[in-house]
Amino acid sequence: MFRKEALEHQKWKSTSVLLSSISSWLVFLLSFTIIVSFILYITFGSYTCRETISQSMQLENKSAS
Repeated sequence: MFRKEALEHQKWKSTSVLLSSISSWLVFLLSFTIIVSFILYITFGSYTCRETISQSMQLENKSAS
C-alpha cells in the first residue's frame, strides 16, 4: 500500500548532497598549513625561556657549630 512512498523516502535518505561555498582545495590548503605550523611549533618552539650556564655551581657545606 505505501510501498512507493517508502522507496521514495529511502532513496532520499541514502543520497547526500554537499553544498559549500568554499572550494575543497582551499579547505585542504588551510588545513595543511595549520597542521604543518603546529608540527613546526612543537618541534622548534619552546614554552619557556632557556638559558645555558657556562659555569658550574658549588654548594657550601654550612654545618652548625
